[in-house]
Amino acid sequence: MKKVLVSFLVLVILSLGGFAGYKVISKRDVQTTTEPTNVEQEKEVETIKLKNDIETELNTTTDKVWEFSFYKPLATSTVTSDNVYVLDQDGNKVNAGIQLSGDQKTILVSPPSGGYKGGSYYEIHFKNQIGYTTGEKVEKPHQLNFSTDRQEAEEVKLNPRLKIIDNKNIISASSTRVEISKDINEIVKVGDILVLKTSKNPQGQAVKVTSTDSGVNKYTVAVEAPNFFELFDTLNINKTYSLTESNFKPAPGVKSQAITSLDPKTQISASNSPGEKYEYKSKTFDMDVERNGIEIEVEDLKLGKSKAKLSGDVNLYTPKVDVDIDAKLLGVKKVEFVTTAKTDAHLLVTSSSKGAEKLTTKELVQEIQSSNKGKGSFEKKLGSFSIPLPTPGLFIEGDVVLQGQIDYKGQIKYEVTFKQTTKKGVIYKNKKINKINSNTGKLESEFTGIGTAGFAVGPKMSFSLTAFKIVGAGVDTAVKAKADGKVVSGIMSKNDLKFLCGSAEAKLVGNGNLILGIDGLGKKRKKLVDWKIAEATFLKKSFEFGECEKTISVKANPFKLQMKAGESQSLKIDEEYFDVKNFEIKNRSFNTKGIKLNFNQSGVATANKNKTTLSVSAKEQPKAKSTTMNLTVTRGNLKGDKLSVPILITNYDEIQKRKEKEKKEKEAQETGNKELWGSTWTRDINTDRAGIDITQLEGNTFRFKLNATHVQDAEAARNGIVSAGDVAGTAKVEGNVATQITNDLGSECRIKMTNYNSYIQVEEIADCSLEGGIGVYYEGKYKKGNIPEENWWQEEGQDQATEDSEESATEETPIEGAQSLLTHEEAIQRVKEFVQLPADSDMTYVYDGDTATGKYLIRVFQYQEATADSTEHEAPYGFFTVDPRTGEVMDVNAD
Repeated sequence: MKKVLVSFLVLVILSLGGFAGYKVISKRDVQTTTEPTNVEQEKEVETIKLKNDIETELNTTTDKVWEFSFYKPLATSTVTSDNVYVLDQDGNKVNAGIQLSGDQKTILVSPPSGGYKGGSYYEIHFKNQIGYTTGEKVEKPHQLNFSTDRQEAEEVKLNPRLKIIDNKNIISASSTRVEISKDINEIVKVGDILVLKTSKNPQGQAVKVTSTDSGVNKYTVAVEAPNFFELFDTLNINKTYSLTESNFKPAPGVKSQAITSLDPKTQISASNSPGEKYEYKSKTFDMDVERNGIEIEVEDLKLGKSKAKLSGDVNLYTPKVDVDIDAKLLGVKKVEFVTTAKTDAHLLVTSSSKGAEKLTTKELVQEIQSSNKGKGSFEKKLGSFSIPLPTPGLFIEGDVVLQGQIDYKGQIKYEVTFKQTTKKGVIYKNKKINKINSNTGKLESEFTGIGTAGFAVGPKMSFSLTAFKIVGAGVDTAVKAKADGKVVSGIMSKNDLKFLCGSAEAKLVGNGNLILGIDGLGKKRKKLVDWKIAEATFLKKSFEFGECEKTISVKANPFKLQMKAGESQSLKIDEEYFDVKNFEIKNRSFNTKGIKLNFNQSGVATANKNKTTLSVSAKEQPKAKSTTMNLTVTRGNLKGDKLSVPILITNYDEIQKRKEKEKKEKEAQETGNKELWGSTWTRDINTDRAGIDITQLEGNTFRFKLNATHVQDAEAARNGIVSAGDVAGTAKVEGNVATQITNDLGSECRIKMTNYNSYIQVEEIADCSLEGGIGVYYEGKYKKGNIPEENWWQEEGQDQATEDSEESATEETPIEGAQSLLTHEEAIQRVKEFVQLPADSDMTYVYDGDTATGKYLIRVFQYQEATADSTEHEAPYGFFTVDPRTGEVMDVNAD
């Protein structure tokens, strides 16, 4: 038989019917009895869902250093206080130390200066932003909770207002009223808490007086259940209590014995990943592993009215209750009630039917169909326990119960083995409640036989803290291993071979309650806070063995596809198969996960899998008129079989004609644009000269650069005082209008160019006033061609005089160490020295021609990073002239 190993999770549940301590006085009215019965303790119920598997460590030292190991080195930059941090009871960050070990594989979390607070609750959080040196992130976030220990204590003082009433002085008792003889020699007042002792309940039952009527010989008082903490003047307990064989009492007909030799576990690992790839491996040793426990044996327990029986054993490895209570009369500082339960179980469920061996397939099917169906549910109390605490009437008590359900048909045997460790409970401090819920474990299950069945079996343990039958806190630990399966075995008549097939689903579920009886919670005063935990599945695994269905053939439906470009069609794979369990030939859609596909001609069509259909889509611009989709079966007994589906694009020829037409139109448009827009255009205004260079004419766009200058007058031109500006980018052409759509300099400036063949009219469509020096503008008429600039600034006969004057000036003021005019590179260096910017400044220096007087024009641009409003670009920084003879630098834009 095939065994399936699955991880095990268990919920801790509090069941109100689990033990008598949850009822104080019954609703039944008993008017005349010396045995008062119980009234119901008031409670408020809330259904919740709890997160599972958050590991919680109890009773840790206040100077604890936590270590969490990983399977490869972590990136130091990711191990920060933002990604790893500690929260206290109130959700505030604690100033803990976060370090990475020398090998970078272990995160160390150190306590804050002075240590953690004793008797407090903390959470360590790890975000999944932590990463490895390889660049990968950790698989999941992680959390570890822990509570710190304080000095052990067992100080208990009862409320001095408690009045002990012996059985002889109780005249009668009901759910709301008690009659007491005045022989008690005490006055009974409203607010008194009476402890009613009877022969059946010698420890006593606590009730609180809400009104009183004093008669001649008796008191008649109305009563209700008191709050647990009203019973004590001082309740200071910090201790762990264990359930052992000495305080366990097996139920009638149940056998139990002590376990004396168990191999302890030495390390607990909290890992998100199986095998060698571990994360958050905690070096926490389980020092509380017990070698003692209780083994409870179950033999042929009948499951309800069905013919099924349950046998096996349940081992309890010394369950513990961690109690930490610090309270005075109605002043509750802290309540911690957390159970740690370690159990395992080996259970066997068998159902009976006539059965047969060596059946033919048909006979085997008939056996299943004709057998009786059995249903049953059961709950068997295995025992109870009571642990006395150091004051009369104060106990930790509870029950161990085995429960389950069965629904089967045929002859089935189900065997299950599971182990579990769970911590569950509540911690109340600073008027805040933390619910503890962590579970680990594993499960094995196995089906054999002929038939179908569903099972749910598992133990439940109840724990409660009671004083005079009033509950202060309670927890249940419970688990159900559920399984649903089908098993068939016999002989195949066709080839006389033994046949075995089956399928099953195993899972673990839990639900239950947590109860806390604290007082002073607003409207919940004097009520038990009862959290009903909704049933949840913590583990689920499906598996099959053998083959219960045999595929006969698969066919494509339709067997060929004809579609237009851009169109999609659905294609199914029809499967004909033999159902072994029902001995029938059936048809269904084959799951496309069992199909592998490819095309013999790429660029024609694509296909997506949608469970039982393939969605085939033709390309908008197919590369060929047809292709073939090849399908290969990857699952079942037809693995490797192939199918071919031809695909034809019906409008392929039309698409090709349209593409050819569009190509010719585009070429004609590009030719027309080149003829219309040319390459160079000039605005030949002496004082405001400008030019447009047009390049990269492609389709309906081109690149352009517009340079414009401005001089005030001839004198300014002769002295090289020139303002300049640029506009550059991409323009989109529509007819004879080109509109700028991008700006290479990253500014908002945009222009429009209207082409009138012999000239271009430029207009601004977005403000360009900031894109140049003083007086520079871009609008106007630009004539076709590169029109040479005239020396309009020179006066008549000035040429030779100017040259002689400049030569004379050069001879009179020679450049130190220079034998000739400055080169362009030397001029750029003079500008760098002039602006005095740091060497690492991200600047660009460009020679941009000569002025009318022969001075070099040097433009300086500064790199600008991309922003939300613009792409990265070079913005104008300054415009300078350099005299190549004297090396003098002038800032053109300076005032």
